Amino acid sequence: MAEPSTLVTGITGMIGHAVLRRLVAAGRSAVGIDRVPLSDERIDCPTEIGDLSDPHRLHWVIERHGVDRLVHCGGISGPMLLRDNPFQILETNVRGTMHVFEAARIHELRRVVFMSSVAAYGPQPADRPVPETSPLMAADAYGASKVCGEAILRAYAERHGVDGVALRVSAVYGPRRTTDCLIREIIRNGLAGRPTILPYGAGWRRQYVNVEDVAGAIVLALERPKLPQPAYNITGGINPTLEEVAAVIAAQVPGARAEFGREKHPFDRPVGQLDIAAARRDLGYAPKVSLAEGVAAYAAWLKARG
Repeated sequence: MAEPSTLVTGITGMIGHAVLRRLVAAGRSAVGIDRVPLSDERIDCPTEIGDLSDPHRLHWVIERHGVDRLVHCGGISGPMLLRDNPFQILETNVRGTMHVFEAARIHELRRVVFMSSVAAYGPQPADRPVPETSPLMAADAYGASKVCGEAILRAYAERHGVDGVALRVSAVYGPRRTTDCLIREIIRNGLAGRPTILPYGAGWRRQYVNVEDVAGAIVLALERPKLPQPAYNITGGINPTLEEVAAVIAAQVPGARAEFGREKHPFDRPVGQLDIAAARRDLGYAPKVSLAEGVAAYAAWLKARG
């Protein structure tokens, strides 16, 4: 009898691709789905074309590949996207998550890992830790879509017994990121001999986490038995200012330089450092990639691709 598979949605994205690659490298049976095909860095496992707005396709993939676990990375991936079209963010993310959990109910999947976000918290006091019990006060459509997704997860768990867990990830960086990323911008400009000058960001803190640490947390969340809480914070364990981030990049990329002004940040919200004690305790999670190591690897990856 074939080994049950883990289905990963959104595999052309940074996190989905990293998770699928990690599962395959570990010898796990896995399958990926996205609305567009992988164009590079092929992974040695089945992949399917499908949009999460089409539940019939999702059911077909689960049945065809004997899926018993699911990692939901698909959808609009950040508050910097579609800022003039909040309805589309909610339409895509909430509808897709509804279809995922309904499929999990019907096919009795063993575990669903839902990718939530620090954006679900919204503005929080910047001078105190933020545990998972903090109120979810999302201040944009993207964050609201993650709050809705977590509510869907809890409803399917309570009423229908679907075993789901949400991971509230902070600012993810690393290879294959295509949306706005300050680390990527400073690296690229540094490689080209240009400074990075922004009208905002002076003194701003951002909780970066490397994509490989996020992928590791997801695999841990897939494998742990019944978890005692429905959501966990996942960060790199750091909360540096953007000036400190730029200094780390400059040490890895000669010529990289950044200047920040004091205008209001266009999409970030102030939030205290996310507490990852619960993830350490229940998932066995600990960030392994330091900012310097992650920047060096990312710079090499970008340089190799011109």
